Amino acid sequence: MSSAPAASPRRGAPDEYFPAFDWLRLGLAVQVVAAHNGILNFEGDASIPVQIFFSLSGWLIGGILCRSVPADLPRFYFNRFARIWIPYLVAVALLIAVALLKDRVTPKWIEFLFYKLTFVFNLFGSPQYEHYARAPLQGAGAHFWSICAEEQFYLLAPLLIVVLPFGRSFLLWTMISAAALWFPVARDYAAISLGVLAALSKLRYGDWYRTKIGVATVAVVLAGLTVAVATRRLPQSIAVPFIGTAIVLLLARPGTGSRVSRFVGGISYPLYLNQWIGMRGLILVYNKLGWSVGFGAQLLMVAIDVGIASLLYLAVDAPVRRERDRFFTRGRGLAVAATGAALVLVGIAGGILYRRNPPPTSTSSSRTGAALPGDHLLEFNFGRPGGSELAVEHAVDRVALIRHVEEFPCRRVHRAGDQRELLEMMDPPAAPVGIDPVAPLLSGKIVVPIE
Repeated sequence: MSSAPAASPRRGAPDEYFPAFDWLRLGLAVQVVAAHNGILNFEGDASIPVQIFFSLSGWLIGGILCRSVPADLPRFYFNRFARIWIPYLVAVALLIAVALLKDRVTPKWIEFLFYKLTFVFNLFGSPQYEHYARAPLQGAGAHFWSICAEEQFYLLAPLLIVVLPFGRSFLLWTMISAAALWFPVARDYAAISLGVLAALSKLRYGDWYRTKIGVATVAVVLAGLTVAVATRRLPQSIAVPFIGTAIVLLLARPGTGSRVSRFVGGISYPLYLNQWIGMRGLILVYNKLGWSVGFGAQLLMVAIDVGIASLLYLAVDAPVRRERDRFFTRGRGLAVAATGAALVLVGIAGGILYRRNPPPTSTSSSRTGAALPGDHLLEFNFGRPGGSELAVEHAVDRVALIRHVEEFPCRRVHRAGDQRELLEMMDPPAAPVGIDPVAPLLSGKIVVPIE
């Protein structure tokens, strides 16, 4: 598919280690947590670091696969199982354990859990943002969509890159990246595809991005795209995948790293997965004590999340990584690949069936909430320039604020005072009792549960 011959894999070539990526991972994870906790408040505050994560995955995994042959794939799949699945399943188990203590399990609740366990939440769960209030813990695991997207990449990329004779073709991955950027339904895969394309450029042209000309070129592209996004000349959905890939190329400097850098890089994954714990836990304590949640409390949420992530890394991620070679066999690697593919296929089939025969919904997901027969939608604005309109779904036990992300980036309502003002505007007014001061969702929608 390419006029130039595809580069051949270098079997047995050692995987390079990039210490700067450890700090990048931690910085991106902390930014996501800070955005969801209400500390940051700008367009793309949580989505931009996720896209950079995708670019990083494309670069690293694409680099591994470019050096692999078909006989290496069982090891690849087994390593992904150990690195991704086990911490992810622990995070899902923690979320569900707490949700079962609080939520009323409904068919919609089970549907959301099904999507998360079959790695298709990004395909069938995320589009249902208006129903997040009925998901486990009112959508506390909404950020799992990105893990599902990456898992789909991990399952499919080895077949494309390693098995297909033209899988390392520049033209192929240029076409994949262009298609992902062009079609909104595939845009979550654009940054990953561009990361793979960057890895292919290294395989074909060597460390061009480390030369003076290469560094200058990447830096100019990064600066130009950043300015274009800041001035709204380019939409984030198009520019950020390129920005993420440029950042990865600038930081891709091999080294040995240190125990500290490996530790901070290691805790980034459990930090991202379990970010809801610090927020929900501290809000519960503050509500019980009658304290208001301010900036100091939001910083404390992040610190708590970092501490929990550190413990989970030492208890789960590090031991798994240390022992995975001892448990690897070719048969187990193939079984993991088959299981992953089967889960995704079952998830897709289930998602299609759910769409054709949607489960009955209720306006309440709490154990004590009752349905409100006359749910209605109200429209208003906060008096911002341009009048950022919001659709408000009023139910007995929650208010869903859905922003029109395509037209107006509305401010996050993350302080109890703002929420009380909002609720008082409703007809009939809703009692501001037990309101979550912070209610983050990756979709750009904010759910404010009222107990």
